[in-house]
Amino acid sequence: MKFYLKLTMLFLVLGAASCISGNVNNTFAQLDAKSFQKKWEKERNNGVLIDVRSPAEFQGGHIESAKNIDYNNANFESELGKIDKNKIVFVYCLSGGRSSAAVSFLENKGFKNIIELEGGMMAWRSAGLPESTKSIIRENNVFYEFTSKNELVLVDFYADWCAPCKKMKPILNELTSTNLVAVYPLNADLEQTLVSIYKINNLPTLVILKKGKEVWRGEGFHSKDQLIEIVNRFK
Repeated sequence: MKFYLKLTMLFLVLGAASCISGNVNNTFAQLDAKSFQKKWEKERNNGVLIDVRSPAEFQGGHIESAKNIDYNNANFESELGKIDKNKIVFVYCLSGGRSSAAVSFLENKGFKNIIELEGGMMAWRSAGLPESTKSIIRENNVFYEFTSKNELVLVDFYADWCAPCKKMKPILNELTSTNLVAVYPLNADLEQTLVSIYKINNLPTLVILKKGKEVWRGEGFHSKDQLIEIVNRFK
């Protein structure tokens, strides 16, 4: 009986080892921003860095040496076909949604080594890591002037592609029109400095400032009643 038990355990160990070794040539890893940077710097000669955001987002700021292949563009598949499948593919988007979809696409196309930036450019910026820009970004003094003129400000960190952001926009417009609170819409794709300063990792994110100091923040969709109740706490 003991012999059979030992034999069974041996098969289990060998089976687990074979499963692990089977993944060596078919690896996928999701790394935090700093680990992603270190890995890319180490493997840049053996890899390719892909930014799957839109060209406008890419121009607003991207990781140096990244190649822009828009996930939502019709030429996405053909552009990937130009990449050597033996290369390590480093991939990212703004927050992780499109890059996750791109990872699945890459795996289905036979790419063996894929590394995804967890949290995308938002996590990269929150970590204070460097990026390249190709366009002039709106000066932050407009934001600071607005917050200095209004005692209570609701800052709306949004993006044009974000569905919950679009859903909440009419509610925020109504809060503005009724003079309940001064709302400052801030496009996270363009205002990288402020996104980094406020450590924004998800969209939408709402931040309430009172006399320029943060007193509340919330992520995700909020209803009109919820926002009215929250704003009234600080009036």
